[in-house]
Amino acid sequence: MVDGFKVICVKCGSDKILEKSGKNTLDWVGDCAKIGEGIQRKCLDCDNESFIIFKTWLKEQG
Repeated sequence: MVDGFKVICVKCGSDKILEKSGKNTLDWVGDCAKIGEGIQRKCLDCDNESFIIFKTWLKEQG
């Protein structure tokens, strides 16, 4: 028996999913950069794609 879960495509049901994560500057608020951290998932069988921003914060530039 395998514990845990499997990520599958909601469009075709495939479990061949490419997942990338990263941080990007989303906007500027005065002298502060609004940073977003997220995850992108793409099905390798049907090219269904999603992107989720799960955390944002302000960072002073200096």
